[in-house]
Formats: sequence, C-alpha cells, structure tokens
Amino acid sequence: MTIVSILGSFLLTLVVYALYRVYSYDKTEKENQARIEIFLEDYKALKPTRYSSNDVKRITNQFTEKLGQGAYGTVFKGKFSNEIHVAVKILNSSKGNGEEFINEVGTMGRIHHVNVVRLVGFCVDGFRRALVYEFLPNDSLEKFISSENSNCFLGWEKLQDIALELNIFTKDVINESSILILNLIIFC
Repeated sequence: MTIVSILGSFLLTLVVYALYRVYSYDKTEKENQARIEIFLEDYKALKPTRYSSNDVKRITNQFTEKLGQGAYGTVFKGKFSNEIHVAVKILNSSKGNGEEFINEVGTMGRIHHVNVVRLVGFCVDGFRRALVYEFLPNDSLEKFISSENSNCFLGWEKLQDIALELNIFTKDVINESSILILNLIIFC
C-alpha cells in the first residue's frame, strides 16, 4: 500500500466517524428536546386544576391502586403520564357548606414548600369531591414517627428537627396567608 492509499483510508475513516458523531449528537438532542416537551406538557397539570369525575377515574386507572384510608377519605395512586405520578384523595361525603374543602384547595393550592405535598388539582362534581396531590413514594410521615415499627422509626433527634422546621414553616404560612389553615397535610 502506498502512503496515498493509507492517508485516503484514514481521512475516509475520520469523515465517517465525524458524521457518526454529528448524527448521534443530533439524535440525542432531539430525544432531550422531546423529553423536555413531554415534561412541560405534564407540568401544566402541576398548577391546581379542576378535574371532572371522569378525569379522576382515568388518572387513577379506575381506582385500581389504593394507597390508604383515612378519616376524610380514601387515597389512590394515579398518573398523568409515565413521568408524573399523583395521589388522589376521594373525600367522604362532607357535611356543612364545603368551607373545609374551599380552605384546603385555596390554601394548599398556594403553598409550595419542600416539606409539604403540593396540591395539583381538585374535583367537584355534584357531591363527589377529590383532591389531587403530587405523589411522594416514601409513604406517610406517620410510618416514620411511630416507634412501634422500629425498622422505620426516625429517632427522637430527627423528630425534634421536623417539629422545629414545621413550627417555622407554619409561622411563615400564617404570616403569608389570609385563609385559616384547617387541615395541614404533610408527607415525608
């Protein structure tokens, strides 16, 4: 082989490699842009939005995955897409004029704090009411503060830190909010 053929082969290999790099970079950028667009489309749902009963059924996949039961209702896992998961609390029939519901939606819809779960939306269809919260996968704080289950217990020092931070947070919320907070929901 001559020097010209070796140099030609090297240059051809270099050009093919450069084209491959440009192609793979372009493909990666397009995938990243598509992922960002999907996130932005899903992010629209993170503002408190009103949903219909049919929307809630679709989001929860017909209420298939129950997360828990409380005094005020049942909580189901749901999702807007593969990227955005939510917890949907189907409220028990409430008595009164709906003031608790109004306070919860009005207050929780404005609170954005790292230690308080965010209200994503709500549903009011006749007597059916639901609250849609962001989903946090680590279970509820109750599991971690109960000393009965020693595997998950956080310890007294950590509990004191949580209590102090909650106190500071509550003061901040009361100072910033004109609505009385009747029910503060905290998830770990």
